Amino acid sequence: MLTVAGDLTLDEMEARVQAVFGDWVPAGPPAARAVATPLALDRPLEVLTYSEPTLTPTVGACRLQGWRLQGPDTLERRQRNLTRSFWSRILARRFQLLSQGVEAPFASASLSQSAWAREADAVCLNVVPGADGDWRRALGAALAEVRRFERDGPEPAEIQRLIEIDRRSASNFVAQAEDRFSSTLADGLLSIFALHDLDPGTFDSPWQRRDLYEQVLPNVTPEAIREAFAAAWNGSEPRLALILTPPPPVEEVAAVWRTAMSGEMAARTAAGGAATWAYGDPGPPGRVVEQISIEAPACAGRAPVSPRPCSSIRWTSGSIWPSTTAGAAARAIPTPMMCPRLRSPGCSRPSRPRCGCGWRGPISQPAMRARP
Repeated sequence: MLTVAGDLTLDEMEARVQAVFGDWVPAGPPAARAVATPLALDRPLEVLTYSEPTLTPTVGACRLQGWRLQGPDTLERRQRNLTRSFWSRILARRFQLLSQGVEAPFASASLSQSAWAREADAVCLNVVPGADGDWRRALGAALAEVRRFERDGPEPAEIQRLIEIDRRSASNFVAQAEDRFSSTLADGLLSIFALHDLDPGTFDSPWQRRDLYEQVLPNVTPEAIREAFAAAWNGSEPRLALILTPPPPVEEVAAVWRTAMSGEMAARTAAGGAATWAYGDPGPPGRVVEQISIEAPACAGRAPVSPRPCSSIRWTSGSIWPSTTAGAAARAIPTPMMCPRLRSPGCSRPSRPRCGCGWRGPISQPAMRARP
């Protein structure tokens, strides 16, 4: 396969290709095309475990269904995609919240639906165990949340949160519409080409996208989201793949999956209500004791100082730390002045001080950092 790009006509391009590759001959008979066979979706649960210490420990499970084309870009297709987007994003946020805290059952988890080229639609759950490495607990907690979503669906507050995010994003797209010379606009035009040559998309303007979103939104109800997820999730028996050191026995992995899929599930704590601020009362507001300004160092000789702001202040407990970045003018500043306390290998050359020899100190002392 040869791919060519350039600002030439098709005839000119073909002539150039023929001139370079026209005398090539195959080394043997052409390879026979593999016969496409349908995926065996009735296969039982299968497990693959292997050990790779250099990779992140991961537990993955995919459930498959027959591959389906998206079809023409209709309101039904947009509604279907929006529904899938909602259940995917809601579960992603639930997993994110579950992964926070010292006692979190896993470090991260995700669930997504994707097409395996012309073979299957796959819904895959991926879980990274926590610091304790307990993959059984991690997989069980993730599956419990998935099954709970399948049974109860999303909460109105979760849907409303996504609607507000989408509407803000749509308004921003309308306000910041790309012009004809934008690379982002070009990427958008290219993205409409058919997926695997069979499933084309449609390019629309930001305001068209906003209006179409509002047209399909009334049909994206909590029950519709729950039903769409249940239909996507209940495919074949899972294909489980685990990267763990040491790898657990295949029989144990299968048993953990079956137990997690059949155990009791508690109701989820409601997502509504006001958010709780994580910090206590900081007390009354403070007051400004003194305002100071940090000026750029004076130029020496012909070495200019950049007119752009080059000073910053960092506050820490009990101290204020100013930092100034000097341009080429820093070469005229003696090295001891640049590095009164810290001297890195770059500071051994007074004519070219480096950022590595920078020094920061309390506000009562001079502080300056050099840039090459």
